[in-house]
Formats: sequence, C-alpha cells, structure tokens
Amino acid sequence: MKVGFLTADWSNAFENDNGDSTVPGGSAWYRCITPGAQMSLNGFEVVIAQAAAISSEGLILVDGAGVHHDDCDVVVMQRIMNDFGVKLVECARKAGQKVVNDVDDWYWGLHPANQAYLTTDPRTNPTINSRHYRACVEASDLVTVSTPFLAEKIAEWGCEVALVRNAIDLYRWEGPSDFCDDPVTVGWVGSTSHRSGDLETLKGVIGPLVERHDLHWHEAGHIEGFPHAFQLAGVTTP
Repeated sequence: MKVGFLTADWSNAFENDNGDSTVPGGSAWYRCITPGAQMSLNGFEVVIAQAAAISSEGLILVDGAGVHHDDCDVVVMQRIMNDFGVKLVECARKAGQKVVNDVDDWYWGLHPANQAYLTTDPRTNPTINSRHYRACVEASDLVTVSTPFLAEKIAEWGCEVALVRNAIDLYRWEGPSDFCDDPVTVGWVGSTSHRSGDLETLKGVIGPLVERHDLHWHEAGHIEGFPHAFQLAGVTTP
C-alpha cells in the first residue's frame, strides 16, 4: 500500500543539513514525516508531498524532488486550508483513493493574540482560512487528531475520528547517556508569535524553579518583534 502525506506546513526560514531552503515545520514533522518514517519501517510505501494536482485518475502528489506520484492508495492531508481543498478531496475520493485529514490544533478557537488567528480568519484571508479547512476535513473519509479534546470537538461535526498521539522521533535523540557535571538546562523551542497565553501559566512556577536551583534557560525559535519565551514564562535570569 502506498500512502501519500500532503502538508502545507513548510518553511523557508533556514536551510537544513542538505542545504535545502524548504524545510518542514513542526506540524509537518510530527504529523507527517515521523509517522511516515514508522510506516515505511512496517512495509508501507510513503511519499511526503509539498504540492498536489488533480487528474481523472486521482490526486497526483508532488514530492520535494519534484517527482509526481499518481498511485497513492491513501492520501493524508495536513493543514490544507486553501479554497480548493475540498476539490482535492473530492477528486481523490471519486478516483477511489481514501482521504484522511489530520487536525493537530483547534484553529476554530484561537486566541486573537495568536498570529494564526489573523492568517486563518476568513474575514482577513478569504482564500486560505479555517472555514475552508473545516470543509476539507468534513469531506474526508477519516480524520486523525492529536489529542482527546480535538477528537471530541471534531466528532461533533459528524466526522469519523481516530486519535493518533504525537510521538517522539527517538532515533534523532541518540547520544551519550552518561550524566555529566554541566548545569541542568531548561529548554523551550517555538515562536511566541503563535501562542495563546499558555506560557504565561508558568509564571510563579518555572521562574522560581530556575532561580532556586541555579538552572540554565535556553530557548530557540525566537522571532524579532515578539516577546521572548522567558519573559512570558516569568524567568528573570535566563
């Protein structure tokens, strides 16, 4: 069986180890690439696609190397919010392909401070938004979600839902297992431009923990123009 993952979560923010300028975002990595790698180990043929085209034979997926794949038995769509998303689903299902849509965030209840609130609002972005996303999700054969909360919410739409938890790509964490004498570091990765008040809940907890035990704070993914994570979490000595 051949499974194709089609995700819109790609970034040109930096180059990966191969010098490519287009790299997967966190959602694409943990909802498409990580499960796809595990499926490959279990005998499935897997393709990770950046684009798609409609044909009478079904949905054609285009991978990062520009290779066209027109023989996928199952197509997994992830964060496809375009106005043509439903057409992609209808094309695939009409040709006999099974379509799975993945939802890993509740875009229909974002806090206005979250930058994704504006970029996915139908009033500010008529072509790529959460309304098209919902229509695409509702048109699919199955919806996979990352949390019980999302499973409950999506089920209210009348969709068939399967809970698929996020998994850690353990092979990327291989290394020395011996403890060392270096100071313990508390790490956080992400962009505060796309938060909905969660870091603020750590105030009064993580700051005193770091200071009381003389820990180090390290964060990655900061975007200029937005607060640092340590500021929102109440860490005074990062």
